[in-house]
Order: sequence, then structure tokens, then C-alpha cells
Amino acid sequence: MQTSDKKEVSCKALDPIFYYAKQNNVDLNNLITGVPYQLVYLLNKRERIEWTIWCKIISNARNFFSLSEFEKMGREFVKSRSFLMGLLPAYLLF
Repeated sequence: MQTSDKKEVSCKALDPIFYYAKQNNVDLNNLITGVPYQLVYLLNKRERIEWTIWCKIISNARNFFSLSEFEKMGREFVKSRSFLMGLLPAYLLF
């Protein structure tokens, strides 16, 4: 598989992970170990990152969260309905 330098993941996708980490007193710098971006950049919802960077952050988060906590993060994200803002333009354009 070839890696891409294309920035294809919105930093908005990191919100549930960072929010849950703050609630559980996990230092956000621990989640971005080995990531070539600064925390300020990753907290900006308008920025984008490569898919491999997003996977690295998720991989780092496995050290701090259990599987059930990851599931809880996903449930809270869906309940927040913030994903609908991305679906509306996609529906209108495609």
C-alpha cells in the first residue's frame, strides 16, 4: 500500500478523541507523540491532516482508552449530530 501526502482527514475528526481525553485527564501531548504537527494545528477544526497521521493518533490513544471507551466516544459523536453538517453538502453536491 502506498502512503499519500494528501491531506484528506479534517481535524474535526479528532474532536471526540481530544474531548474525551480532556474529560479523563489524559495529556493531549501523549496522543500526538510521533506526529509531525503541533497541538495548536490539530485543534484547529479547519485544518486537514493525512490519513496516516489520524491513524497514528488513534494508535497512540489505544494506550489510554479501552475498547468500551472508544465505543462510548463514537456513540457520543453520533448523538452530538455534528456529522450531519458534513452530510448535507455531500447530499446536495452528489
